[in-house]
Amino acid sequence: MLREARSTNNDYLAFLFFWQIFEVGRGNPIGWINKTLKKKPNQLWVTDDAVAILPLGGKSLGQYLYEDCRCAISHLFKLTGTKRRIIIDTPEDNLRITRSCQLLAEFARFYICDALKLNKVMYLVRRNGRGFPVYLSDEETQAVRCKIAYPQRYLSVARKRCTTKNPLN
Repeated sequence: MLREARSTNNDYLAFLFFWQIFEVGRGNPIGWINKTLKKKPNQLWVTDDAVAILPLGGKSLGQYLYEDCRCAISHLFKLTGTKRRIIIDTPEDNLRITRSCQLLAEFARFYICDALKLNKVMYLVRRNGRGFPVYLSDEETQAVRCKIAYPQRYLSVARKRCTTKNPLN
């Protein structure tokens, strides 16, 4: 899901893919986002300015991301009453969703590492330097002769570690 979210060129779709990551754990995404921002701000690559620039309107960040972004995108033509609507072709809404998506991407990355505990490093390699690329762990790459499937010049991030490097750059 993270790969799909990063690879799409549409911020509205990317936002929904990032939000799906939070639904994997069957928890409370709104509460988790609010709690993480409050209790673990040093572990997130989120600046105070990135949150302050969003039009929260008195809502918590988790509520805003859910109600004003996720629900507004999912129910694009069904929202009525006081719910916030999105008009896709307006620069204001495009910028708001883009900023919200960038913020949610960081929370999704951290959720995968912290809440789901999926921080094992895997490498996309070709065994014996040929064939179909497969993912192998550190131990497996040392036990088998292999070659990185896509060299660094073609792939901006060949190796990702949740704790040391921002994978969004």
